[in-house]
Amino acid sequence: MLSLLFVVAREFLEAVLIVSIIYAFLHKQQLSKQGRPYLLGGVAGGVLLSGLLALTLYRLSDWLEGQGLLYFEAGLFIVSAALMTQMVFWMRRVGHRMKAMIEGDLKESLHSSGFLGIVLVTALGIGREGSEVATYIYSLSLSEQFSVTSIATACLLGVVMALVFYKALTRGMTAMSLNTFFKVTSVFLFLTAGSLLLEATARLSETGILPDLVPVVWNSSHLIAPDSWVGQSLKLLIGYRPMPSLMMVLVYVGYWALIALLYKMNPAKPRGSVQPKKMKTGTEVDPVLNKASSSAS
Repeated sequence: MLSLLFVVAREFLEAVLIVSIIYAFLHKQQLSKQGRPYLLGGVAGGVLLSGLLALTLYRLSDWLEGQGLLYFEAGLFIVSAALMTQMVFWMRRVGHRMKAMIEGDLKESLHSSGFLGIVLVTALGIGREGSEVATYIYSLSLSEQFSVTSIATACLLGVVMALVFYKALTRGMTAMSLNTFFKVTSVFLFLTAGSLLLEATARLSETGILPDLVPVVWNSSHLIAPDSWVGQSLKLLIGYRPMPSLMMVLVYVGYWALIALLYKMNPAKPRGSVQPKKMKTGTEVDPVLNKASSSAS
């Protein structure tokens, strides 16, 4: 539940930042009134793209069966884990210049396509975040067997959390910075990705593609029962298995070793020190966006 909540909160906050950057750009260009309908159209287009992906995933899993379904689920788990990991390092690498990148795309699109460029840039930005959410939610629902009610509740709470946090930032009412928020959610994304890789390993072992090497490395069920509250919570959070195979252990340890290596190879960029403060209507997002550009990684 926590993993799903933080995934949705992070992705929705990123989507809000993208929309805010685009709106602030239009305001500075004195195009906010003419461009607002196109901005909203781009948001709607991005949501539609995300919905189409979710529908495609649902139809594929409903159509497949047997070995084909196992392959599909394993592939989806691996793709989701890769997307989660890539998103963290992408934000770490380009977060300090995200605002400049989006504004550059907007200027180029306005010059070549007029206001339709606003629709395109917005739809692609929102569609990317929404597609990631759709993939994550579907993967988590397969691996953790969330009920529809749990998924809906986690999504709603994640959206509310992102909106409240963003609003608090614009008014200078929170002690937690964007940098801290992204660091905390990055940990949950890594934990969730590791758990999904374990699920993928289990599926591929069932198909015979991956060998267990050693069927049971240890048995901790007498310490933490898998059907207990603690066992279920640890499974949702870190993919806890009371009797893991050696292949599972190697995959999990290898994933965290890769994370450590990537952090060493990609040091954090210098961050600015602009503090958010309340400003006149229509421009109050700029301080937060400047800070987002420097600390979202």
